Amino acid sequence: MNSVRLINRQGQNGWNFAQAAGPEAAGRSAGRLVYAPAWSPDGSQVLYHRFYGNQVEVDINVSELGGSFEGQGQPTLEGAGWLLPARFSPDGRSYLVTEHNFSDARGFGGYDAWSVSVVRMEGTRNVFLPSGELAMRGTLLGGEPLERAQRAAWSPDGSELVVQLPPGWRPGISDQEPLDPSGAERPGELWRWRPGADPQERLVGDVDFASPLAWLPPAPRLELAAGYRLAYPASWQLAPSTESEERTALAPDTLQLVSAAPYAPLSADELGSKTVAEMFPSLVQPGGDNGDPIAWPDGSVYREFRSVDAQGQRVAGATRVAHAADGSTVVLLYRTTPERWPLDRPFAQALLARSGPVG
Repeated sequence: MNSVRLINRQGQNGWNFAQAAGPEAAGRSAGRLVYAPAWSPDGSQVLYHRFYGNQVEVDINVSELGGSFEGQGQPTLEGAGWLLPARFSPDGRSYLVTEHNFSDARGFGGYDAWSVSVVRMEGTRNVFLPSGELAMRGTLLGGEPLERAQRAAWSPDGSELVVQLPPGWRPGISDQEPLDPSGAERPGELWRWRPGADPQERLVGDVDFASPLAWLPPAPRLELAAGYRLAYPASWQLAPSTESEERTALAPDTLQLVSAAPYAPLSADELGSKTVAEMFPSLVQPGGDNGDPIAWPDGSVYREFRSVDAQGQRVAGATRVAHAADGSTVVLLYRTTPERWPLDRPFAQALLARSGPVG
């Protein structure tokens, strides 16, 4: 028997999220192995693969998705051979899985043994496996995998992907015959891909086989003000300032913002004593829930919150309070909606860390 086991950061309260008890087992313990777990971006779900073994000359896998606190994984994708860990889209509503069908009964190798599937977590579908029909959660975009795709990565906005394909690949090429009968693992090409259609734009060639891929967002912009800097995404816009020394940048949908301002001098012991409403009264109203202050290695203090804005809309986010070299204090804010905060947290922490005192 093996299991996917969840524990807390202290190594405590471990429990078996999913397990496989062998070829004779049934139900939620069926299969020879569970492997390659991956968290959704907000941590609310875990996707893993269950290997059933060879059936009708195919190594059968089923990907399952379950809530982080409940388990009870539901089937969501079928695969052959061996599957790499899932990669979720930035909004957590879709995921991709790369398949290596190394035991392909047709004898294909190299790029011809690889493919990428993208599933949107909406709706249901039925698939047929050697053991019978199985209901799957989600919609397979395009209705089939992208054959010969060996690696893939999401764009920052989740609208498309970059995929690695073999040299000489072209849209519409047949997948019924091997592209390279030798099975060579030669350097390939990167293409832009919107699932549901063939990739249409070749980006670059001579990319090593099995190269890890990442699609990075543009570098953040920096706004310099008196004694501090504000880092914000390139797609955001600076808002007109109502306070001469405060700077705020807004996302295009205005649901997210990051702000910075000088503040009254505070001692080291006082850095975690101020609430978000005291530091940014025009952006967050008093009350709500102010989390415990957390000291960062540089001596600044980070603190999360949930409250309402001036219009009574629920908001959530975090603040960072930092000392400049001259002893002055700079306060920083990232604000979004409570629904988006679990996804935005690492992004917010990066912006708050990049912003702060200068000099």
